[in-house]
Amino acid sequence: MYLHPPAWLDLTSKSSNNTSHARGFFVYTHCVNTQDRESKPVVSIDGEHETQTGWLYTMHIEWNDESRSDHELTLSWVDHEHLVGGTISPSVIAKAAAKLAAQHMGKSKLPARFDLSTLRRMLSEFDFQLKTTIGTI
Repeated sequence: MYLHPPAWLDLTSKSSNNTSHARGFFVYTHCVNTQDRESKPVVSIDGEHETQTGWLYTMHIEWNDESRSDHELTLSWVDHEHLVGGTISPSVIAKAAAKLAAQHMGKSKLPARFDLSTLRRMLSEFDFQLKTTIGTI
C-alpha cells in the first residue's frame, strides 16, 4: 500500500512567477505482514562496555507476556574470534546469542548474568544455531 506524504510536507516550491515546481518524490510503504515483525522474545542492547577479556553487554528482553527483564552478557575476544573470525560486530553476536538463550531457556531459567562460552556449553548445537541466525552459514 502506498501512502501520500502528510499534508504538512510541502513538496513544491514557488518560483518568482508564482508557478509550482516539484522538489522531490517520497514513497511511503506500509507492510501489514506480521511475519516481518520481530518475534518475541525481543532483545535490545542498552550498553556495550569493553573489558580486559572482551565485552560486557547490558540488555533487556521483552517477553511474550509483555513483561521485561534486564540481563548482562559477556563475550570474550576468544569466543568472538572462534565463532566468526572477528568479521561480524560483537554486538550482533551478543544480541543473537541472547535471543537464542531466551528462546531455549525461557523467562524463568535465563539468568540475569551469563557468558557466551557458558551458553556454548549448555545449549546443544549453539554454535551452528548462532551462525545460522546471523547468516554466516
